[in-house]
Amino acid sequence: MILLADSYLPVPPRDLENNEKLESQSGDMNKDGSLILEALNRIENNLDTVLTNLERSNLDYDFNNMLNLEKINTDNDPNNKDAIHSNSRKTKIESPVTRVDTTAKVDDLQFECHAVKLKGIFDSPFPLCTYTAEEDKWVSGEFLKNSYWERSIVKAIMNQLSDNPDWGFVDVGANIGTYTIPALKLGAKVIAIEAMQGNVDRISRSVQLNDLHENLTLLHNAVYDVHTEFTFRLDSANVGGTSVVKLKTKEGRGQTKHANETVFSVFLDEIHPFVDFKEAIMKIDIEGSELHAFEKAGDLLDKVRFNEIYMEWMLIKTSNGSGEFVESMLQRGYSVYDVNKPYKKLTLTELQNYTKDIIWKLC
Repeated sequence: MILLADSYLPVPPRDLENNEKLESQSGDMNKDGSLILEALNRIENNLDTVLTNLERSNLDYDFNNMLNLEKINTDNDPNNKDAIHSNSRKTKIESPVTRVDTTAKVDDLQFECHAVKLKGIFDSPFPLCTYTAEEDKWVSGEFLKNSYWERSIVKAIMNQLSDNPDWGFVDVGANIGTYTIPALKLGAKVIAIEAMQGNVDRISRSVQLNDLHENLTLLHNAVYDVHTEFTFRLDSANVGGTSVVKLKTKEGRGQTKHANETVFSVFLDEIHPFVDFKEAIMKIDIEGSELHAFEKAGDLLDKVRFNEIYMEWMLIKTSNGSGEFVESMLQRGYSVYDVNKPYKKLTLTELQNYTKDIIWKLC
């Protein structure tokens, strides 16, 4: 689950003035300073309200840009060893949307690429780049055992794309390309969004090895309902379990000791300029941020007919706003199904206690 806290921002000038007034009055107050402390607490509470309102109005992105100008300039210098992303493979398109040039060389990376099999879809193996089993025991580990991660779900989506060649595929939280690469091999137009640099690099290298650049839009971003800068909460030996946390929070600042990487968030609505299809399938797996993502997806859902949306449910069902999300999907004409039994429609009572992945199907 993602724990959120208000972003850190400088004290507004008016509050600094209040502080000065308090200091000037302190000589008339009793020496224990209790009145000053009480007043400062009131200022702090007012500041919390200001910050919350700023975040709600999406202004935190502008403040983050201002506060991090030096870091951003450093980050854009490919020769600076302190740059978080010291390569030139990314181009900004109406910032903060960041599209990756998958044809650019992937340098100085320690990862493995293997010939993997997706029986029932492809007759021959194809290259896919992974982490080591020590780094990523679940997703990469499955491939290293000559298996395929989430094989049954991948095959179900690929069968739909094969039967409907005009459909696109939107992969939100693409990880190392478990779904993206086979979808591209089928000739589908794919928009893949991935927050972690290591995953983006592995997708890029897999695309190069398979020569699948033409139909892919790869975006290096987190997906959320505000524009802000995120770092990562790592899950030991489980790259797929990594979640995002806002950088300008107490937890975010602490996480930078473990994850020396940041990424900007985008709205799902902002991917529409890259859409070149009228109907599609979506897979979204962003470790508990799904409800935030759908807060800014209304325009996209209005313009593109997503016949099926695959998503995790266990982390979402207990999240604030899950009821409103379900209601909004039902109002759009969706019904919910068991991902392992795609013919089985779930009742709302069943959904309340359900812990596996689900499919939203447009009726």
